[in-house]
Amino acid sequence: MADLWLVRHGETDWNRERRLQGHRDIPLNATGLDQAGEVAACLAERFAGRPSPEIYTSDLRRAAQTAQAVGRALERRPRIARKLRERSFGLCEGKTLNELAETHPEQVAAYRRGDKDAIPEVEPYAAFIERTFRALRAIANRSESAVVVTHGGLLKVVLRRVHGPGKQFMIANTALYAFEWDPAWRWGANSAGRPPRQLLDDVASDPLLEPV
Repeated sequence: MADLWLVRHGETDWNRERRLQGHRDIPLNATGLDQAGEVAACLAERFAGRPSPEIYTSDLRRAAQTAQAVGRALERRPRIARKLRERSFGLCEGKTLNELAETHPEQVAAYRRGDKDAIPEVEPYAAFIERTFRALRAIANRSESAVVVTHGGLLKVVLRRVHGPGKQFMIANTALYAFEWDPAWRWGANSAGRPPRQLLDDVASDPLLEPV
């Protein structure tokens, strides 16, 4: 079994403006940099007197900057894993859902009703789920303990697998979750091994975030 500590990146200006970022490479703002330092200190306290975990991060700057703060605190160099990226949101990237609704009202209405693929040019949700679990399984196979700095969409995929597909989550910037991960577990119709089990979470509600 592997212990995976999943962290959402710190705040960006687009988070505050409720703009969907997707693959856009937006840096942390001043608040986000402070948040990165706080979650780094939290992890350093948790691992005090214990071997430091490996650190993996999405290649997008908001995650990489957060991981760099964690790396300094744990004295570990983060490893880049592009598959830990946020889902691509197609035409919605850089926009709020309300702005996109002005030009694509039917698609946004369907998305808000639960159709994850309604937004034009969005990364297919099934492919995003597959990418998420392939990336985390690869990390669990390489590391007995790892901090994974990633994005809200990826965290929601994992939480819905643990708590149920109909659940909605409001994930704060630098929210921290811990999971026990069976490296043999596979997602999908031919699943094997034991699904991930949540050990703890330090999640806080953030009214600026919109469910994805």
